[in-house]
Amino acid sequence: MPTEIPIEMPVQIVIWPIDKLVFYGRNPRKNDSAVDRMCGSIREFGFKIPCLVRSDGEVIDGHLRLKAARKLGIAEIPVILCDEWTPAQVKAFRIMVNRSATWTEWDEELLALELRDLQIG
Repeated sequence: MPTEIPIEMPVQIVIWPIDKLVFYGRNPRKNDSAVDRMCGSIREFGFKIPCLVRSDGEVIDGHLRLKAARKLGIAEIPVILCDEWTPAQVKAFRIMVNRSATWTEWDEELLALELRDLQIG
């Protein structure tokens, strides 16, 4: 039997002034070296992944995107409010979302095909 997973529908994305957002002071993720690459991504694709925030403006997820948006001079960005989470859930989510990229490995053959397609196109 499938597990019941709470899904909030619909997720509401709102546009906030960038100055309303506040970095989490204890963010353990060191990402300053990736800001320029994120700027390039935002230039190429737009700001497509909202930041997750509390209503007081504190960022839960999206610190790197926020740094890049500020560097690019973007005045407003999309956010999703996550006020329903407890402080412990916010901390756990921050860690999970940043560590989950390290949980998997690349299929090197398929990655090579994707990269080759980008070079040809």
